[in-house]
Amino acid sequence: MSDLITANQGRAWGEFLFWVSFVSGFVIFGAGTIALISGGGLLQLKYFLFGIGLILFGIGSFGIQPPPPKQSRKSRQLRSFSLQSTDTYRAERILRRLAPLELTTLTATDFISRDWKIFCTGVLLLITSFGLETLGGVSV
Repeated sequence: MSDLITANQGRAWGEFLFWVSFVSGFVIFGAGTIALISGGGLLQLKYFLFGIGLILFGIGSFGIQPPPPKQSRKSRQLRSFSLQSTDTYRAERILRRLAPLELTTLTATDFISRDWKIFCTGVLLLITSFGLETLGGVSV
């Protein structure tokens, strides 16, 4: 039984890493295409990545916060924000078919939260923007 739990956790983490890297790559490619077409080059790409990364980081950080313990239900609903749901988006179903993992044994509750995926994608985009500035020498 412990091997099954470990295998499912490994598949969930594999899907998480694949999701974050694929979405980050998609955003970097899209922002790079827009930056090159508009003539902004790497500097505009850095700004795009910083802006999108900051937005995703903010949305994800709101989603991963635990609800306040001692508040009324209405107050909790007003303060809680999450992208997590029981529904699977079409893009996620496509990603799970692309993944080099056999994910058919995982249920919806086995996957890592969508809020954590958005948060980590934002962090990765911010790190990429920072890397362009420090390692790539892209600055004003």
